[in-house]
Amino acid sequence: MQKLRIATFNIRCDTVSDGPNRWSQRKAAVLQFIKEKDWQIFGLQEVTPLQLKDLVHGLPEWQFCGSSRENSPESGEYNPIFYKKKDLELLNSETKWLAEMPDRPIKSWDASYLRIVTWGIFKRKDTGSYFSFINTHFDNDSEVARYYSAQQIQHSVKKLATPLILTGDFNAEPSERAIKQLEQDFVSIEKKNYRKYQGSDSTFHDYFRAKQTIKIDYIFISKTLNVCTAQTLTWQKSERQLSDHFPIEATISF
Repeated sequence: MQKLRIATFNIRCDTVSDGPNRWSQRKAAVLQFIKEKDWQIFGLQEVTPLQLKDLVHGLPEWQFCGSSRENSPESGEYNPIFYKKKDLELLNSETKWLAEMPDRPIKSWDASYLRIVTWGIFKRKDTGSYFSFINTHFDNDSEVARYYSAQQIQHSVKKLATPLILTGDFNAEPSERAIKQLEQDFVSIEKKNYRKYQGSDSTFHDYFRAKQTIKIDYIFISKTLNVCTAQTLTWQKSERQLSDHFPIEATISF
């Protein structure tokens, strides 16, 4: 049985308005957290160019793939995929816009921001087997954009003739049609083996300013894959805030 340790984590962009929770105050703790978790591959969201430089410098055992949504290394957020160099080889990667013309940096379907999806095809160095990892961040305002983004991903991954892992901040709760659309071809790790899922599945807490946490972050996998362990990694209001989202991690098997 081949196992793989994976995760998704919206690390919250660097913004002055976050005050004591801005990136400069969280950076060291986030880097240490990732090192301790030692995931073999993971998707991040809301990563600014400055944050990406800090991650690359602070995580030398990992490499990343992905381009920014502004199609510039100096501006715009990334949805980078980080992977452990000793375990995985990147064979091919691409970033597309979630839009009616996915090869251009444009907005569609009343989206508030440019939105992208990054994917990579990977080879395991221990077994030589292949899988694809897809990472995205859907629009926060337009439900229509989220639905059509789900359809675009659903259509585009059909060319990836490998087992699939899809991570991201989908800005959609489980009942929304974007999630239902994705569930036609994928299964969330919670539903794949809910008896093994540890803790709450809610992920967005807004630095505990929200009245209640909600689930908008997901790990989806091909229905042929299995979940060994999975959990939402949480902390308390009184603790050091790594982000305004909780990450999700899982160990899956092929």
